[in-house]
Amino acid sequence: MTQISAGLAAALIGAVLIYGAVRRIDCYQAFAEGAKQGLQACMGLLPTLCAMLIAVALMQAGGVFDFLSRVLSPAAEKLGLPAALLPLLLARPFSGSAAMGLLLGLMTTHGADSTVGLAGCIMLCAGETVVYTLGLYFSAAGVKKWRSTLFLCLLGNVVGAIMAIMLT
Repeated sequence: MTQISAGLAAALIGAVLIYGAVRRIDCYQAFAEGAKQGLQACMGLLPTLCAMLIAVALMQAGGVFDFLSRVLSPAAEKLGLPAALLPLLLARPFSGSAAMGLLLGLMTTHGADSTVGLAGCIMLCAGETVVYTLGLYFSAAGVKKWRSTLFLCLLGNVVGAIMAIMLT
C-alpha cells in the first residue's frame, strides 16, 4: 500500500509538471507564489489560533469546566445526562484534544463498555470544536457576525449529546 501511495504521489507531481510544460507555465514560480500565499494565510490565522489555544488552556487550568460541571450537574441528572459527561460536553466545543483527554479519563474510570463510556464516545464523534472552528475559519474569511452560527452549532452539539444518551 505504501508503494502505491508513493507511486501515485510521484505520478501526480509528474502530471502537474508535464501540464505546466505543455502550457508553458513556470512551475517553480507558481509553486513559490502559492507557498507565499499559504504562508501569508497562516500568519493571518496565527493570532486567532494562539488566542483560542490560550483561552482553552486558561479555562482548563482555572477550573472553569469543573465549576460549570458542579453547577450544572443537578439539572443534567434530571435530564438523564450523567454528571460525569458534563466536562466532556462543556470542553468539546472549545478543544478536541481536551475532550479526548476527558473521554480517556471517563473510560478509565467507568469502563469503555459502560453507559458513560459509550455515550462519551458518541458525544465526542457527534460534536465539533465549534468555537475553535468558527473562530479560526470566520476570522480567516473576515466574517464579523457569527453569533447565529455559533448558537446553531452549539445546539447541534447538544442534540448530539441527547442522542448519545438516547442511544446508550
